[in-house]
Amino acid sequence: MSNKKFNDIPIPQNIDFVIEEGVRKAMVEKQRNQTVRHYPKSKKTLGVIAASLAVVLGVGISNPAMASKLPLVGNVFKAIEENIYSPGNYSQYATSINETVTSNGVGITLSEVLSDGEFLYVTYTIENESPFTYTSWNNDDSLDINQLLIEDRDSSVSFSKDELDSTGFAGLEGKFIDDHTFIGVQKFDLSSFKTEIPNEFTFQTKISSIENFGVLADDKSDVIKGTWEFKIPVTVNQELNKTIKLDEVKENNIQVNEISITPFNTIVNVSLSKDSDRYDVLIFDEDGKELNFLQAKNRDNDQFDFIYNSLEADSSNLRIVVQKQIWNSVDENSYTHEENQVLLDETISLINN
Repeated sequence: MSNKKFNDIPIPQNIDFVIEEGVRKAMVEKQRNQTVRHYPKSKKTLGVIAASLAVVLGVGISNPAMASKLPLVGNVFKAIEENIYSPGNYSQYATSINETVTSNGVGITLSEVLSDGEFLYVTYTIENESPFTYTSWNNDDSLDINQLLIEDRDSSVSFSKDELDSTGFAGLEGKFIDDHTFIGVQKFDLSSFKTEIPNEFTFQTKISSIENFGVLADDKSDVIKGTWEFKIPVTVNQELNKTIKLDEVKENNIQVNEISITPFNTIVNVSLSKDSDRYDVLIFDEDGKELNFLQAKNRDNDQFDFIYNSLEADSSNLRIVVQKQIWNSVDENSYTHEENQVLLDETISLINN
């Protein structure tokens, strides 16, 4: 490919997020490739061995004493909420749980839980009796990306038999506060169930391993196996979610159906025609600042949810711009991006809706 063709390739506006998401996916793939599982022939034998180890090692036993030693128990959101991908005042609305389970020398405290009906947020404090091998990827205030993965295959909610959607994030988004302690948050997408979310439900999870990734490509990950199980009640704070239904925001076969605003995210539901990957949906606040795009997902047929960072609490309006990427064929194997065609440009009041 010539340099000119390289120059014609459009760079996404959310390039930093795309790169970091690529790192996340690579880490997940690395984890899958390195994990080898051996299954015993007899489940009965396994049960006897597990029971014996539980007695000797204290596997899976709740340990309030360890929780009391952790300075950030019940305050994890406060420590990280300004630096996560979707910054917000989570600590103001979160419910403290502070339940600790210890296994194989590692205590995991489920610190807080929060749900706005769209997402479920769970914070953890992980304390290792031995120091973690790798504790610093960054020298600034940004959070580590998948430096600590947890394997939680059995995460579920009481109102559905379907698997919880962890929104593409395999690890905890958080940071090491010292060589022994990591704090982070895990985010689950409740809207993926495509059913009404009850005001109260039970969240349960079973963590079977913790993997500490190295900084360099040749660093060997440390894997700690154990059993950490939690089952906690969740109360959805429906007041956090303001949904504005829109009937008349339509142009060029593009329709904005609704906007959902929470203290943590702005979600715009748009009906698009086919080739939806060629559309850009841009959101601007009342000062003209573009909101950071986080992810997009198909809700139903031609309806797509575009998710962004939150607006300021006192915002009176927002601007939605939908544009289509125009590509021209150069030859059989390459295309050039010529321009973006604006199909819809609307400013929507948030006060009278």
